[in-house]
Amino acid sequence: MSRKKRRTRPIPVVEIIETLQPAPADLEFGTKEAPKHWYLVWTTPRGEERAAKGLSEAGCQVFWPHFVRVTKRKNKPEITNKVSTYPRYLFASGLPSLAQRLTVVGPDGRTGVTIDGRPIDDIRQIDGVVAVVSDERGWCRVPHPAVRAVIEYQGPVERPVPPPDPKMAVKLKPDGRVRVIEGPFSGFQATVVDMIGLEAAKVLIDIFGRQTPAEFELAQIEAA
Repeated sequence: MSRKKRRTRPIPVVEIIETLQPAPADLEFGTKEAPKHWYLVWTTPRGEERAAKGLSEAGCQVFWPHFVRVTKRKNKPEITNKVSTYPRYLFASGLPSLAQRLTVVGPDGRTGVTIDGRPIDDIRQIDGVVAVVSDERGWCRVPHPAVRAVIEYQGPVERPVPPPDPKMAVKLKPDGRVRVIEGPFSGFQATVVDMIGLEAAKVLIDIFGRQTPAEFELAQIEAA
């Protein structure tokens, strides 16, 4: 019995342009004597923009590293999306304690914060927020140099993205080790969790003293 050859469909991408979006110009780091503490917030899938909006409305300073991706396909409308540089993560300062009630006083003299008219007493009630990255000692503060490195990386810079190489997806297997080769996390090691089609991979990156979930495009990583 003859076996039919599997036919691969060509990827219809004509051109992809990504433009890194700069960080807000008014981010505060405080002074040596009174530093502003920055934390890493974990969001729901594709919930970074909603989380950033809610945290800002709750009085926090927020830095959401992201870029605008424009995809041009043959005989199809142009597609524009906002994409996180580090999917499901953003930086925030001025977070209220988890177990304490927010203490912002509104115009009516009542204590608390409302998001879209709904009172909240815990940032995990904000749409898009899952948790703050923590360890046994509590919330993990992100060193200021790390935040500034991401701010510097964000540009803005426009960069063409080459079409994904199907051979790269074959090389990367679950539990395989990879190295980040692009961006502020360049040089960090990671473990592959799963592939996302032929364009990206879910990994656990060795950063912030632990293995942190992240997603990288294949052009940003290589087999270690």
